Amino acid sequence: MLNSQFWHVCFLKHKSEKTVQKKIEELGIEVFLPLSQHLKEYKTSKKKVILPLFPGYIFVNIAPGYRHHVTAIPEVYRFIKFRDEFARVSDKEINNLQLLVKNIKDYSEIQSEVIFQQGKSIEITDGPFRGMKGKMISRNGKKRIIIEIDAIKQSISVEIDAQYLRKIECPDRMAVALY
Repeated sequence: MLNSQFWHVCFLKHKSEKTVQKKIEELGIEVFLPLSQHLKEYKTSKKKVILPLFPGYIFVNIAPGYRHHVTAIPEVYRFIKFRDEFARVSDKEINNLQLLVKNIKDYSEIQSEVIFQQGKSIEITDGPFRGMKGKMISRNGKKRIIIEIDAIKQSISVEIDAQYLRKIECPDRMAVALY
């Protein structure tokens, strides 16, 4: 299975995420760029802009033998590797990110988080994030869902209503945590 397809992470030129996404789509390769609306404030006005959740990164679902098609794009610096292995992002992590992006109203609802924190294992039982599993810790009396992407050592979080949470017993390693 050396040539099996999986989600890779690409490191990109500054502020080129949307351009690279379009170029990869034109190649017929599956790509995911998590975006969110953000209110940018200027001296005299406010403007809504769409920004990447992980600036400088894009996710590409491609077989190893076809990576050269993506690296031929001038704005793509490289695929992320750890030691000699290309970083892999699980389908579950991508699905969780897609669900999060689909259900958040704007960037102000999201916070960057420190990953690999301890917590109680839980599952979300209702609402837009139903079915996600992870860890839960209270922060200022509120619960937050955290999406961890191990491949880029980053995570984001969004607040969730505690009534949608159910404790579960020791699941396997997951990409979603609740704080």
